[in-house]
Parts: sequence; C-alpha cells; structure tokens
Amino acid sequence: MVGNVIQVPARTGDSVGPMSVIAVIESMKMEIPILADAVGTVHSIDVAVGDLLPAGAVVALIDAGCPEPPVTGPTERFRGR
Repeated sequence: MVGNVIQVPARTGDSVGPMSVIAVIESMKMEIPILADAVGTVHSIDVAVGDLLPAGAVVALIDAGCPEPPVTGPTERFRGR
C-alpha cells in the first residue's frame, strides 16, 4: 500500500520488539502503524516524515539479537501523540 510517512517515532539505537511502532503512514485517510518484525536494535531509519512510501519499501534496518524486548520504546512515544 502506498502512503505518506506522517510520523517516525523510532530512533537509531532504540531497542524494539515485535509490536514496536517504527513509522506511521497515512493512506486513504487512515493512519497505519509500521511495526518492527523482530526483537533487536534499530540500526538505521530509511524514511522521514513527508516521504512517499511505496509498497514493499524498506523502512528501517533492525539488528537482531537484543537480549529482551523493551519495556517502553517507540510504541510509547506513538501512544503519546
């Protein structure tokens, strides 16, 4: 799904888990969170607010191997919006 990036709550170096929000896109007047698909540390964020995100685009790189998922992280920043 194509969408515009409206929020990037994750930062390089953040510990993330499977439900951590990496970015939020807007498509067809809906806000859609892009979630991490692994437990690890964010190595790089490859999008910015305002970018047009095509289907299948790489949003971030996550280094797997973080010993445990975060207690708080990007998901908490997203909820505080």
